[in-house]
Amino acid sequence: MRRLLYLILICLTLSCSESEERRMALHRAVSVMNDAPDSALHILDSLGKYESQFGRHFRMQYRLHRLNALNKLDTLFRSTEEAQQYADYFDSHGTPNERILAYYLLGRAYYDMGESPMALECYQTAISKADTTAKDCDYLQMSRVYSQMAYIFWQQNLLKRNLDCLNTASHYAWMARDTVSALLYMTHKIDAYDAMQMYDSVMRVTNAMLENYRKCGYDNWAASILGTSIESLIKIGNIRKAKRYIDIYESESGFFDSDGNIDTGREIYYYIKGHYYLAINKQDSAEYYFRKELCDGKDFNNQNAASRGLAMLFQQQNRTDSAAKYAMYSYEMNDSVYAQMSTKEIEKTYSLYNYIHYQESALQEKLKAENEQKKFIILISLFVILILFVAYYVRRERQKEKYRHLKYEENISSLAQLQSEVVMLKQQKEHLERMLSDERDVRIKQNRESESFGLYAEALQQTIARKEERISELQSNILSLTLKDETEYTLPLPELLQHPSYMALHKLVVKGLPPTEDQWQEITVIVKDVFPNFYEFIQSKKACLNEKQFNTCLLLRLSVKPRTIACILNVTPAYISKIRSEMCLVLFGFKGTSKDFDNRIMQIC
Repeated sequence: MRRLLYLILICLTLSCSESEERRMALHRAVSVMNDAPDSALHILDSLGKYESQFGRHFRMQYRLHRLNALNKLDTLFRSTEEAQQYADYFDSHGTPNERILAYYLLGRAYYDMGESPMALECYQTAISKADTTAKDCDYLQMSRVYSQMAYIFWQQNLLKRNLDCLNTASHYAWMARDTVSALLYMTHKIDAYDAMQMYDSVMRVTNAMLENYRKCGYDNWAASILGTSIESLIKIGNIRKAKRYIDIYESESGFFDSDGNIDTGREIYYYIKGHYYLAINKQDSAEYYFRKELCDGKDFNNQNAASRGLAMLFQQQNRTDSAAKYAMYSYEMNDSVYAQMSTKEIEKTYSLYNYIHYQESALQEKLKAENEQKKFIILISLFVILILFVAYYVRRERQKEKYRHLKYEENISSLAQLQSEVVMLKQQKEHLERMLSDERDVRIKQNRESESFGLYAEALQQTIARKEERISELQSNILSLTLKDETEYTLPLPELLQHPSYMALHKLVVKGLPPTEDQWQEITVIVKDVFPNFYEFIQSKKACLNEKQFNTCLLLRLSVKPRTIACILNVTPAYISKIRSEMCLVLFGFKGTSKDFDNRIMQIC
């Protein structure tokens, strides 16, 4: 026993250590999630081999962080089902940080599915789940939530709300001590201010970010933010500073090759530089860069900007035909851009319509769920009431059955006692009568009568009369007991009770216990002794009956109830009822019910 307990303790220790090892693996994956999501995914996939052994909560944590790793690797969500499952689970089982992450991922899923309003709602829900007073609050995740909200507001041209979210995102990034993210969020404000034509604010943010990036040693990042600021400086006439920023941008950003060509996708810079040369009246250089953008930049924005720049250039040169040509081309580009923007607006409206439709559907589903819940509660209540009622009814019937059985046993005992007393009284009466007869014979032989004999004879007569009266009273009681009463049990006839073997067998049979072979023989003997005519009748028909049918007839004649017979023979009550109706035809030649059969059987003595 001690060795068994020792083995169990070792198994539990190994199980706990293994579980701790898996938790540590998950912790390692989470710790490198932000810097190396591919490594985090590799750790999680290695851990996933044991997923079938995980508990439910640990499995959900594992899957949540794996989905987060896939999101960080720019995996496109194809459905919201998985993310919704995690949001629902951690909403009631997880920590505040897990809730933030779950709803953030659900928002990303909705965004990838084109449901920006739903994504925005999920982000707002994620924020509401945060506990910013806790020491372990995930401020970095909070900053990401606000940055995603800022991006949606930027797409919807809600620039003031975009700026608010960027400020909050930067604030939480600073609290999380993520300097790079905080600086990036502040840098995005430059585009918002430029779109709002707040050029002073553009320059203020640019100068602050330029200084902060350089303090942190990110010179190339500092240079990369100057593109938008250069155009703002040109627009406000600060050409000298624009030139300085151009030099920094081209030499330190890392976007240019050795021939001075900018990276693909950044060709809009050629328009900015052409605009600069146009501002300092170097028209040949301006035309070079405008045409270079027209050649290299194939998208709508570059084509539109280049044509607009050439139109401004030719207008300055009074080349009206060329100016009109590129102005018309710019107009066509603007028209295309406008059409593109209209399409986006239609998509936004459609997305909003989907959101409203979703809200209405969600409300309908909620009401439907509440109604179903009410119905379920009512049905459960009715079911419980029904169960309680059935339990009460069954309990009451069992108590009644128990009472009837006890009363039946009492009546059996009383009947046996009365019958025994009757036999004893009859014996005493016969004894007294013999005494009186013998005394009279003696007196007659002696041919004399005496007064004392007369008194003696009179006393004996009175005693005999009392015995007869008592016998009559007892027989009346026996008769009343043998009648069927409220107990629904049929008491045995007095002649049965007089049989020496009956009472012992009766106590066994009435409990539904199957008799042994010897006891079956005793039952047959009792039937033969008490009901000889019936015994001859049933013996003559034995060839027509199987063993269960024959034994059923014997037990019925001994006043055993059909339900008890079913227990004794190990069959169902329905089977006993069936064979009784069948034997009605076999034994008596007519089709009848089981009750008809019982009545005919009981009439045969």
